[in-house]
Amino acid sequence: MFGWFQKPKQVDPKITRAYEMGQRASNQFADDLQKLMDTRFTPTFEAYLGVLQGQLNKSLSPTDAPPILSARIEYNVFLENVTELKDKMTGEIVATLSGWMDVADQIELRDMFLELIQVTVQKFCSDLKETGLQRLLDMAYALKAAEDPWRAANPELSAKFPPET
Repeated sequence: MFGWFQKPKQVDPKITRAYEMGQRASNQFADDLQKLMDTRFTPTFEAYLGVLQGQLNKSLSPTDAPPILSARIEYNVFLENVTELKDKMTGEIVATLSGWMDVADQIELRDMFLELIQVTVQKFCSDLKETGLQRLLDMAYALKAAEDPWRAANPELSAKFPPET
C-alpha cells in the first residue's frame, strides 16, 4: 500500500566485487602507510627531538644572547625544519609506496590515497611540533634561572636584549 515493504533492488555482483576490492586495497594501503611511518619516520621523530633538546640544553649557557631568547630562536629553527620535513616526507612516501599509487590510479582512488598521506604527514608534523614545544616549556624554569646570571655576566650584551616584562 505505502511501499514500505518493497523487495530490495538487486545490486550488480560486479559492483559489489569492485567495491570489496577497493575496500581491501585501501585498507592494505593504510596498513602499509602506517608500517612505513613506524619504521621510517618514528626514528626521524626522535632524532628531531634529540637535536632540539641538545640545542635547548645549549641555550642554558649561551654566549651571545639571553638563555630564554636563545631557546626561542632554537625552537623557531626547529619549526622551520619540521616544515621542510613535511614536503620531504610526502615525496618519500609517494615514492616508497609507488606500487600502491599505481593501484590507486587503476581503481581511480589516487586522490583519496594522496589525501590519506597528507593527513598522516600533517598529524606527524603537528605531533612533532607539539612535543618540541612541550620540551621547551619543560625547560622554562631552568632557562629563567639561567637568565639572571647570564645578564649579570654579560652587561653589554644584556643591554641589547632588554628583559621582557
